[in-house]
Amino acid sequence: MNYSLLAIPQAVTDNLKYIFIGVCAFAGVIALISGLIKGFYRTSRRWIKFAAVLAAFFFAYRKYAEKINFEEGWLNKIPPVLQAAALALGFLLAAILAVNIVFGIIDAIVKHGAIKKMKSGVAMSRNRNPKLRKIEQKRIDKKWKPNAFSRICGGVACVLNVAACLGFIFGLALFICWRIPALADGSLSSFFTALPEKLSAFLADYALDALAILVIVSISYCGYRSGMLNGARSIMMTFGILAAIFFGLFLPFSAWAGTGEKSLKICMPVRALAGKFEELFARSQMANFAVLLSKLAAGVVVALLFVLVILLLSVIIKAITRTIRRAAVVRIIDGTLCFIVTFALALALVALVAALMHTFDYVDVFKGKFSFTAMYTEKSPLNSAMEKAFYEWIAPALDNAKDSMKNLPIK
Repeated sequence: MNYSLLAIPQAVTDNLKYIFIGVCAFAGVIALISGLIKGFYRTSRRWIKFAAVLAAFFFAYRKYAEKINFEEGWLNKIPPVLQAAALALGFLLAAILAVNIVFGIIDAIVKHGAIKKMKSGVAMSRNRNPKLRKIEQKRIDKKWKPNAFSRICGGVACVLNVAACLGFIFGLALFICWRIPALADGSLSSFFTALPEKLSAFLADYALDALAILVIVSISYCGYRSGMLNGARSIMMTFGILAAIFFGLFLPFSAWAGTGEKSLKICMPVRALAGKFEELFARSQMANFAVLLSKLAAGVVVALLFVLVILLLSVIIKAITRTIRRAAVVRIIDGTLCFIVTFALALALVALVAALMHTFDYVDVFKGKFSFTAMYTEKSPLNSAMEKAFYEWIAPALDNAKDSMKNLPIK
């Protein structure tokens, strides 16, 4: 592979440290000004929470993982190949729960001090329409002027939020550049030589795990915000409508709508509709295709009816969701259920990508030019656990596939 396109000018590499400091300082000043203007009430703190989850997870895993004994109590029921994965997931869920509880308390305290001096009549919008509620909330927020306490907390929170975001992005970029020989041993060799060895070891241990956790936490957070009912409605509006169209078109051609033994009474209206269309087409110039066209027309009508039913159900579910999610308890339960589902889906997605990358390594797709397993160490909780599962379950299947292909008679 030609790495000449990755060459970085010498002037840039010599001043890379100062460029990094300048970018961070500029971003910090902008964040501070933005936080002071907005106040704590309007300032995002997502990256701070994510950084806290990473810190809590890696610290707890490194300090307490070896002290857990899987031979005692109900833990001995977990298969050995899943023990590392169960341990990592347990610590991750505990870190997410602990961080949300702590930040929930902090937010409640700071927000109480920030909004207690709001002008009279300023409150949250109660409009049922999301778009109108957003517009009305913006109009209401303009009436609220944050006090000094809110501005100071907002400035600090915004700076920390931007610092956590930039730290993650720069750390990941540094890790990627470190794994590209043309940069690590070429254009950026002097820069990497000046870096502390502990930083390189830290990135090797936790960079890929941090990226995986970002994917899992982001998807799970979106699931918690939308809730189970909204998630079900979204799935129904996409896959449900497609299924309704295909099933509606298929039904008139099936044996269920026929006259044989497999016919169903519930499909009699479909059969009658197809008969009416057949009479209509029989009197037209397309009489030779009357049977086919009649079933196709009946299928279109049935599919449209199914789609209308799904749209009606979606409207009903949306109305129910808006009503019941006004209660904080219901909103928390609904969001928690969706969090569990989306957490499992996000974890499956990360595991699938890891399994694919390990498969590429195992069959040597990249011919030794790239190795996924070389990008992390045994201290990486998630990736090392997924590697154990790969060699326990998928690697034997790949070996069997190789043996089967060798035994195939090739002419």
